[in-house]
Amino acid sequence: VTQMELTISEPQDVTKETPIVCVGDALGMFQGEDDLTCRQFLASHPSVAGVMLRGRGWSHAWGNTAVRVNTGAHTLIVQDGVFTQVNPAANQLLVSSLVQLSGVNYTDRIIELYSGAGNFSLPLARRAHVLIGVEQNGKAVLAARANAERAGVKNAQFRQATVQTGVRELLKQGLQGDIVVL
Repeated sequence: VTQMELTISEPQDVTKETPIVCVGDALGMFQGEDDLTCRQFLASHPSVAGVMLRGRGWSHAWGNTAVRVNTGAHTLIVQDGVFTQVNPAANQLLVSSLVQLSGVNYTDRIIELYSGAGNFSLPLARRAHVLIGVEQNGKAVLAARANAERAGVKNAQFRQATVQTGVRELLKQGLQGDIVVL
């Protein structure tokens, strides 16, 4: 049994079609016939750029599973089935609303918990003194760091830790936030 999520990626080029990535969360173990099924599915659906199946302790990918997410000011690149907002218009509304409602300014230290691949982090960091993101998923942390570097955002740092551990570490270091995004 698999639950599928379809993610629409931003095209790399305006002349290209919008790619779709299918990510399936399987309840059981990977089966040998899954490989053939996914290869055939990808070959017979040219609008699908990639397919990823993942389960407890395993993941397999076919095609290009990188997803490009436009936050309004930045385009993030997220791979390996890392969580992204699946509705591009709703995501841009979420990002702009958070930036506006937070009232962030250039003197603020922001701590973002569950920071993911930088969806909220990068737009907030552009307006803040510093942003510290805490995220448990190591692949998301690597994506956030790469996205920050690609966007030229130098005042954001991302730490891999559970939120509980990350908050404890920040408090031990005497680091507090003017704004905390949860």
